[in-house]
Amino acid sequence: MAKQIKVIQCPQCGSTSPKEIDKDRYQCDRCDTKFFLDNDDINVNVNYRPTTPDTTTTPYPVKRKWVLIPIVAFALLYVLIRVVFVENNAAITVVNKELFSVPLAVNGQGFILSLELKNALSGKDGQGFYSVYRDADTDKVLKETKLQVTPPITNIDYRWFRSDSTHYVIVNSNHIYTIHTDSCMLVDVTPGIAAGKPALNAGFSSVAFVKEQNGEGFRLNTNLGKEFFYFPAADMLYTEKAFRYVATGESKTLLPHARQENYYLFLNTENNESSNVAQLMRVTYLFNNGGPENKLLKLTARDTKQLDKYRITSLEPITAERICFSPSVLHNNKNFILISYKATLAQDAPLMIELLNSKGEQIYLEQLGAETTIKHAICINNGFIIQTNNGYKQIKL
Repeated sequence: MAKQIKVIQCPQCGSTSPKEIDKDRYQCDRCDTKFFLDNDDINVNVNYRPTTPDTTTTPYPVKRKWVLIPIVAFALLYVLIRVVFVENNAAITVVNKELFSVPLAVNGQGFILSLELKNALSGKDGQGFYSVYRDADTDKVLKETKLQVTPPITNIDYRWFRSDSTHYVIVNSNHIYTIHTDSCMLVDVTPGIAAGKPALNAGFSSVAFVKEQNGEGFRLNTNLGKEFFYFPAADMLYTEKAFRYVATGESKTLLPHARQENYYLFLNTENNESSNVAQLMRVTYLFNNGGPENKLLKLTARDTKQLDKYRITSLEPITAERICFSPSVLHNNKNFILISYKATLAQDAPLMIELLNSKGEQIYLEQLGAETTIKHAICINNGFIIQTNNGYKQIKL
């Protein structure tokens, strides 16, 4: 047969420029495959031998360089940050965690005290535990003070003592602070409490507030394993036995300057419609001027028959009976009583906030979300500040 002119292609890689090495025999110039042609190009016979790559050269040198560029740039940026900020002790706060806050009234004005843990990117100067005072209306920081408390902060507790008009804060169950509202300072009074008291010479391992019904004092556990009860207004230290006696004893155990005070409780009863009927009562009792007490905090019909046990001298209703659930007295003074309750047991029942005058007449009523819980409430010149689980709310009068 006569040969036809055709393009010769390598059967292995498809190259169209093989070189002829013998009659009808060719070798690919790209992959070195050897092949020959039969007449009329009917058969292509292949002899393929793969070549060994040259390992002395880098297959993709350009791409590898591009991969290295961002790595080098990041390393240089890190070094720059360390040199500029860390070595020069520039304080950059990256964590600011609020551990506790409470509303305060100072000369009728509202303020928020918060205890915050701050961490800094640079140095140790900016790190630590701070007391921060803010204006309740503007949230502007008025003063910030670093406290000598070593983290971690495991617990914080707060209470206001009526007897000496002092705000107390216990941190980590071993440090007692007083809040100086005039200077916006938190002062550690722990050493002063132990001073002049031989029973506390060994120091104390833990401190907590006594239960609210037991008065305005502290429960101390010494490093020698002894328990005492300290009441700062009277500057009295008691053993447990002496504390129980003074708290529950007759009038002869009252401290000097004990006086009559009013507070308010809901008397819980029931009727044909509901087992949750409440009536707000004004309770007058002998306040032990900051000493041990056995104060009644929940009033039932049974309690009304043993008022002497709680040093109660009179009980007076100031509202009519009403069906309500979880009623609570949030704040009271000589002019106002602020209460909360739910009208029904429905899961989505709102929390009601009601303000009454001293005669039990309604002045203000508002409903909050069903999931709202209230932590603290204070009275200021133009109303009230209420601290909830969702933040702070003001009631303007």
